[in-house]
Amino acid sequence: MDRVRLAVDLCSNLQGFFVFHSFGGGTGSGLGCDILHDLHDAFDKKVIFQPVIYPSHKFSSSIVEPYNCIFSTHYMRDVVDVSLMLDNEAAYRVCENKLNIQQPDFDNVNRLIAQCISACTTSLRFETQLHATLIEIVTNIVPTQYYRYPIVSLAPVRARDKEAHETFVEEEIVTELFESKNVLCDVTHLRQNRYLSAVVLLRGIGSPQKEKSRDGSKDELKERPVEANHVITALHSLKDQEGEISKRDGTHRSPLKFAPWIQSGFKVGLVGVPPSTVPGDKVMAQTKRQGAMLGNSTAVRQLFVRQYTKFLKLFYRRAYVWQFLEANGEIDSFYDARDGVRDIIGHYEELLQECVRVENEKYDARLAEGERLAVFWVSFGLWFG
Repeated sequence: MDRVRLAVDLCSNLQGFFVFHSFGGGTGSGLGCDILHDLHDAFDKKVIFQPVIYPSHKFSSSIVEPYNCIFSTHYMRDVVDVSLMLDNEAAYRVCENKLNIQQPDFDNVNRLIAQCISACTTSLRFETQLHATLIEIVTNIVPTQYYRYPIVSLAPVRARDKEAHETFVEEEIVTELFESKNVLCDVTHLRQNRYLSAVVLLRGIGSPQKEKSRDGSKDELKERPVEANHVITALHSLKDQEGEISKRDGTHRSPLKFAPWIQSGFKVGLVGVPPSTVPGDKVMAQTKRQGAMLGNSTAVRQLFVRQYTKFLKLFYRRAYVWQFLEANGEIDSFYDARDGVRDIIGHYEELLQECVRVENEKYDARLAEGERLAVFWVSFGLWFG
């Protein structure tokens, strides 16, 4: 901690901390929890971002992984401002489907995650067109401490052999950011859940536009920075305005659904610096523009439910609890962590139920209004008939 304080003293504009660690391993969860509590006590006015690797539900590196995960989720929820939810399973899936890697290794997964985090922090490192500081991101994406677990996506992600075949405009990138296959977190049914907020961060050079040459003899393609108007228009075309399928783009894609009491829900950050890849990387294609999305969605509760279920199965039999007690632990810690994570899941479920209730009331009100109009027109026709 003394080295951290020294580094902070040398910093001219400290906004916060990024703490990367895993929730499944004993070191990442235990030591990570202690470090975060010390950071919070020493710098309680600064933002703490926590990109975490949540355990996969298909395979496990440790038999006590559910214990570590539930303990971390519970005991860190009051000391962290934002937890960016990532997991290896989704990262492996993106490497296989998007980068055409048959057997991804740690280098492939780590580079993909690093590319995503880099896209999330560009406005902190470069001059921006639309600024998005850490405090602004927290303000826009976390309504209360209970809902501080956004999912993260990255687009476009393409293999090197497709580099010359695709040119992504802002609208295409924004659309991909909200698709499940680009989310680095193993959640499903994003369109059936509800967003509380979303932060879209784009970087790079915009799609070329035709402009007249100086002598006016011919059209020239000139590159331009990413334009905010195109990004905002694309976001509103994806958003469900009246509970119907958006037909503005001529497709039948299910619209994004936000909580019914949220009118906008978007924060946009733009940086004119193109993305870069690791030198010598022959896997990921180099693109002129790239985007990242931090979405506060009720779908994230799926991660908590999976690990909570595993935790209950182990704790019901008191499996491996004796090792924790021999290390001077207390059995009450298991009950506290269980109740705390169940409380997080319950808040997300209550929020989703409230969204459905408000949407049903709006639908019933529109239906009743339609019936009143129909009766009026029938009466009007009979009166004049």
